[in-house]
Amino acid sequence: MVLKAWLCLPMVPVPVTFRDLLKAFGSTSIAAPSYAQCRGPREVAFYATFGEGLDSPEPTDIRDTKCLVLIGSHIGENMHNGQVQEMSDAIDKNAIIITADPRFSTAAGKSKYWLPIKPATDLALFLPWIQRS
Repeated sequence: MVLKAWLCLPMVPVPVTFRDLLKAFGSTSIAAPSYAQCRGPREVAFYATFGEGLDSPEPTDIRDTKCLVLIGSHIGENMHNGQVQEMSDAIDKNAIIITADPRFSTAAGKSKYWLPIKPATDLALFLPWIQRS
């Protein structure tokens, strides 16, 4: 019976998306790989910590910081212009910039300390920092 209803529909080419695939399997959920890898954990942690949602760009206070640690954040290469301007103001106010990145990025060039860690060794860097705090 479903097949008969399908034959009555006009044959218009429709692009198939990931949402269509999920609906074809009967799911009412919508998923995106970017949410699982980046946005999802960030938004859930922000809500659990501060009790409110998170916008983009994130609310930051880079301008008035005394020490800015950049890990996995290529500010100046993939960040919003306002945050780059705030980082420039922080540098003018003698903020200490620490960048942990395997490559010598733009931010690493502006940093007081560049930590050229090997890929996937972030936890080895974090654990001593957590122990000391």
